[in-house]
Amino acid sequence: MNRFPAAVARIAGMTAQPGPRATAADVVLALTVFGVRGGVWAGEALLRTVRPAGDLVWHTDRWPSETLRLLAATGLRYRRHAMAEAVRCYHTALPVIVADVLGQLDLAGIARAADVPRIVQDATASVVSENVRGVRVQAYAADRAVARWMDRVLGRGPAAE
Repeated sequence: MNRFPAAVARIAGMTAQPGPRATAADVVLALTVFGVRGGVWAGEALLRTVRPAGDLVWHTDRWPSETLRLLAATGLRYRRHAMAEAVRCYHTALPVIVADVLGQLDLAGIARAADVPRIVQDATASVVSENVRGVRVQAYAADRAVARWMDRVLGRGPAAE
């Protein structure tokens, strides 16, 4: 009797259930999961072992050698200089690249294809109609105010509304 499949099912936390049949892809998937789990376990064990030495090496203020600390400081200066140079090149090159890309675009063709005049007309039409409506309402209110004033001046009663 082969006990290996039962051991694999026990490790994987699976029980035999009726349903779709296993395929070769399921074998590959199971081996991948086992490999990843084993790799994670091994990585955690290695990290637990190496961490004390890594903390000692990572922080230069704990190094016993002044020469190594000076080399680290020099490397830091070179790294900062390289970063500053990269940022300077980026700020120099980016406007040129953007101008070149925009120069290659047919903005007039894009505007024609998008029918920008119609879009502007549609967007402003509602604003214009609201303004016209507002002017009409104000003109009506002014006309009513003038009519009431004239009625008072001429001694007429309130106008029928």
